[in-house]
Amino acid sequence: MSITNHQSGMAIQGVLLNSYLNIITESHADYVKNKRESIFITEKTWKPILAHQPFIVIGQQKHLYALKKLGFKTFEKYIDESYDEKIGVEKYETIKKEVTRICSMEKNHLDRMYWDMMDILEYNADYFLQMFENYTKFTDDFIKEAWNTI
Repeated sequence: MSITNHQSGMAIQGVLLNSYLNIITESHADYVKNKRESIFITEKTWKPILAHQPFIVIGQQKHLYALKKLGFKTFEKYIDESYDEKIGVEKYETIKKEVTRICSMEKNHLDRMYWDMMDILEYNADYFLQMFENYTKFTDDFIKEAWNTI
């Protein structure tokens, strides 16, 4: 199965595959507590998942929590994900500290860490494709049913 949209295929094959970590800057980043407890997840999150790449999300509070509730796995064994519960400056300081830590690692350590998390990366990519396939089938069935009632 192949998923391409606009320039998505080139992004996945190019830049994403030449780095150990994706820093996702999502469309929404709350500076206050997320009172509505609704999370807006965009293609910015799905691309590194499809590219088998670990990530840190600069986004809404509980973005990672929402991914876990959907059935995805995160990288808490390798990355300090406490930023997911934080807001504002405290969130950004935690992310900055973690990015600095990872960027200061030796390449051979990054290699080992990446290959150690491959089960999570493969699971997430496969899970996303299955989720996408189920959604596509649901949408297709819905349209066919609606069309038959006209």
